[in-house]
Amino acid sequence: TIYEALPEAGGMLRVGIPEHRLPRSVLDKEIELITNLGVKIKTNSPLGSDLTIEDLFESGYKSVYLALGAHKGIGLGIPGEKAKGVRQGIEFLREVNLTGKAPVGKNIGIIGGGNVAIDVALTARRRGAKKVTLICLERRDEMPAWAHEVQEALEGDIEIVNSFGPKAFFIDKDKRVSGIEFKTCTAVFDEAGRFNPRYDENACQPFFGDTVIIAI
Repeated sequence: TIYEALPEAGGMLRVGIPEHRLPRSVLDKEIELITNLGVKIKTNSPLGSDLTIEDLFESGYKSVYLALGAHKGIGLGIPGEKAKGVRQGIEFLREVNLTGKAPVGKNIGIIGGGNVAIDVALTARRRGAKKVTLICLERRDEMPAWAHEVQEALEGDIEIVNSFGPKAFFIDKDKRVSGIEFKTCTAVFDEAGRFNPRYDENACQPFFGDTVIIAI
């Protein structure tokens, strides 16, 4: 028996990957193959005060396997991150995938250079954003996103700005984000090849927009 916290089965395949990359019909067929083997799926059943691991053992299960997924994004740890208009990419994708909609601004900045950042950027464009800019630490040839994903983003009219890291958010009088200041990233990795960004904080560049989505 699978106890699923979300209202639909599939986990991160369902809520973390946009439909243009993983069609729901394909995912539904895969899930059907599993349930046809006799696996039961109970949705809207998160672990918590109403359902504990001890409860599962007491109900007769001999073993419990935790496969929770990575449903929580990573913060930047810079000033202004809690302002209105700042979102996590994972939460944005989950909202779109479960409801078919999510509020987007007209001018969006995406922070990150991986496949999730590309997914967020293309999804925001499909949801009606007029301008989408993806800003990342890495040079174009260092971006962790797959090359064909980067190309798809460029073909989807996503502007990609390389070699900048976030410094601080600009917050307006209504405590809403109005942009973000970036500092130049001079190197992403150290001599041993480890992730250890270095910056030139004397070379900064502003981005102005009504929404910032963090997808690092």
